Amino acid sequence: MNYSMESCVDVGTEQCPCALALTGDCLVCSRLRGKDCCDCRWQGVCVYNEFVQGGGRVNAPRQEFAAGILEKEEFGAAGTALTVLTLEVPKGLALRASLPGSFVFLRRKEDALWYSTPLSVLQADPEEGSIRLAVKRLSAKTKALLAEEKEFLVRGVYRSGIQGAERLVKLGRGAAAGAAAKGALRAPGGPQHNPKAARLRAQASQRAHALFITRGVGLAPGILAARYLAGRAACDFLIDEESLPQEFLNRYLPEGIGVRLLRFGTADPAAKLEAALQGPSPANSGAAAHSANCGAAASPEDAGAAASRKNSGADVGFPIESLNYDAAALLVSDYYQDLLAPVLRRALPGAALCLANNFRMCCGEGLCGACSYRTEDGEILKMCKCGTVF
Repeated sequence: MNYSMESCVDVGTEQCPCALALTGDCLVCSRLRGKDCCDCRWQGVCVYNEFVQGGGRVNAPRQEFAAGILEKEEFGAAGTALTVLTLEVPKGLALRASLPGSFVFLRRKEDALWYSTPLSVLQADPEEGSIRLAVKRLSAKTKALLAEEKEFLVRGVYRSGIQGAERLVKLGRGAAAGAAAKGALRAPGGPQHNPKAARLRAQASQRAHALFITRGVGLAPGILAARYLAGRAACDFLIDEESLPQEFLNRYLPEGIGVRLLRFGTADPAAKLEAALQGPSPANSGAAAHSANCGAAASPEDAGAAASRKNSGADVGFPIESLNYDAAALLVSDYYQDLLAPVLRRALPGAALCLANNFRMCCGEGLCGACSYRTEDGEILKMCKCGTVF
């Protein structure tokens, strides 16, 4: 996979300028990197001006805070076991955590800093002041987390959990603009007296459409993104169900989405995805059905398998290739990304591609180098900060 960096995920936010500005390593500002002229492509508030006017200080560095456990849900048995933690957090943090690609670092109070574990946000509730995190028991860090019953130390929110997350954010904002255009069309005098409304008529009449292909806990950032897009864009999911408990899917898949279950396995997963994109019934597919966003109703076999779901309806419409997706998110491991991304690009050339950020996360601030990636040109990118795919 080829990557390039057009901007930093933190640029223009409350965390900008960050600690990289102090050492002359800002990912955006050429002045802070030592050049005598500005050649950045950033179109927001000037990072250099913010740094100088702020007295050369880091702006609002992320600090750890204690978050109590409100609920701990266990799903599945050995092999597929998954735990969902509901944590009490400030409402402002929950609001920031509702954006696609959000994740936090979590550790127990008695554990050392290197036990901090990056976890994608599954669900955020700004009104309640809570976030939900899905944890799969794997090794030392996750075992330590799941042994805790009272509270954790949380650090965040970080924004780079999905490479290309800004494309999903723009998709939602564009849909909101379309809704605003509809309101303008209903304004007194109608579109003939409102040129802006007339120009936006086409945009208002179209609904954005996003496809999510997920495997394992990669479903968590997909669910968060779908909740962000709810009411703004239609969302369809192709889910590899192999390592996910059925009751977790029943509990946390949002209403109003199209779903189809399949199993990629290790025997030619690219061919299985291609078949799923082209045909009406992927091999080994189960049923899925939350809403008739698109396509025909599920078969009787599919409907039977979906009977345990709380919101049965219609399956994802097929062939998927014929659907005009505005964005496609591939939330799987690097192994599957390398195999499936070319298939997705061929099948959906018009869709903006988003990928799970599977680089090793340690500090999340671009300081430690654990997530560094060297390009073919020799440039070193810090993938905890980079937000744009290739």
